[in-house]
Amino acid sequence: MKNKIGEKIKILRKKANITQEKLADYLGITFQSISRWESGICYPDLELLPEIANYFKITTDELLGVGSINKQEKETISLIKGETAMENNKSSTEKVNVIYDGPYRFIGKAIYARAGESDGICIFAMNQHWVFKELDNLKEYATEDIHNAALITWDKYDDKNKLMGYIIGRFFQANTPVPENLDYYDIPEGYIARCFCDIELDPIKTLKDEINQQGEYNAATWIWSAEIYADQIPTPNIKAPVIIGFYSACEKK
Repeated sequence: MKNKIGEKIKILRKKANITQEKLADYLGITFQSISRWESGICYPDLELLPEIANYFKITTDELLGVGSINKQEKETISLIKGETAMENNKSSTEKVNVIYDGPYRFIGKAIYARAGESDGICIFAMNQHWVFKELDNLKEYATEDIHNAALITWDKYDDKNKLMGYIIGRFFQANTPVPENLDYYDIPEGYIARCFCDIELDPIKTLKDEINQQGEYNAATWIWSAEIYADQIPTPNIKAPVIIGFYSACEKK
């Protein structure tokens, strides 16, 4: 079933003339999560549906479009609800770990966009399949972390421009030479939190919730973070990369 929930949220948000960032602040999540819903990559957590509906002053059924969908789609929505509820009951400690690691050099193709207005970033990510083919030429500098990813940085962020960096690429050894047509970001040695979970869940929220629960670290996403893609390399025929995990710089309390 096509992700009509994400489409509905996008329509409601545009109609209300609010940014992804503003909606995310209300829900207590990141605007990247809103972007993934609206792009059809994953669904909102079950517990957020009433809050989203309340924000737009509609019912949960209206948000899900229950009154205007067929029987098969209703059954699929029920399945999504059940799977999400079961996943939320699993121990997140099985999904999140923090290690002291690095340094790394993240190499790929970069774009900078205003935080909270990431429609352009989604289009950019969908058209960067050539980057991974280019990076295959750097296999001798590969690390154990071979996932395709998107690194999110804030090195050009200020109160006026609010620019967020988004680099589609991979993690490499710190001394890796950078091809002329690509960009890079050096990640220093330090604590890194890693989270992998099913696509029905929000890996960013899962990581932050677990880190907060442990109480030993702070997830320093304002330094850098990364969306981790499924092994399937994006092609022009794939609508968007599937996000299966999330990394973040971490600081010990």
